[in-house]
Amino acid sequence: MSYPSIFSILKVGIGPSSSHTLGPLLAARDFRERLEREQPDGERLRITLMGSLARTGKGHLTDLAVTAGLAGQAVDGEERPDLRAAMQAVKAADKVRLGRREYAFAPEHDVVFDTAAACPRHPNTLRCAVMDGAGRLVIEEEYLSVGGGVVAGGSFPPPPESMPDDAKPRLTALVDRCLEDSDDLVDLVLENEEKAHGLDHDEVYRRLGRLWQLMQASIDAGLGAGGLLPGRLRLQRRANDMYIHL
Repeated sequence: MSYPSIFSILKVGIGPSSSHTLGPLLAARDFRERLEREQPDGERLRITLMGSLARTGKGHLTDLAVTAGLAGQAVDGEERPDLRAAMQAVKAADKVRLGRREYAFAPEHDVVFDTAAACPRHPNTLRCAVMDGAGRLVIEEEYLSVGGGVVAGGSFPPPPESMPDDAKPRLTALVDRCLEDSDDLVDLVLENEEKAHGLDHDEVYRRLGRLWQLMQASIDAGLGAGGLLPGRLRLQRRANDMYIHL
């Protein structure tokens, strides 16, 4: 019996929201990769944010996230993603280059916050499109950001309707195996990563070490920063003062 990889849960993220920032970035990057493969005719890119993404996207930096995704920003590289730098670079160029083609893209106009659109499939919906010179649709892909940085649509698998029927029995069997064989859960996880996902022990620990470093860096950044949080609410950062006080 095999289990999902631990790296389907423990993964590099980008904030402030996994569903409103990370998910849209991954969706836009997936659309970019499709355009790089297919090189469709067209002149301009457009991303339409709908539902909750449209209503709260400014505060969650969703427009920055989709722009960074179109620009090819990765979240799992050695360098920490910089959404604002990616936005500034795209604004300066007024376009995005994808393979042999260039498409016009001005984030302030081409990221559309459509608060009136209906979202029958999921409240966090976005559509990525290529338009021709007359504003007609060339191709379009719809994505759902279903939570935790998980995306459906494009090259991503569809979201599960509910917890699989065998999920609880599988977890019970895992615990029973540990108790009966006096196995350590860590050893079972390592065995699963190698047999089911092709990751040897060294690679598993290398990836975990990288995640740990990023977690520590994020904590250090929060504890060391003062002043106001970005955004219109002008909220005071509290972690640094609390840390000093304690």
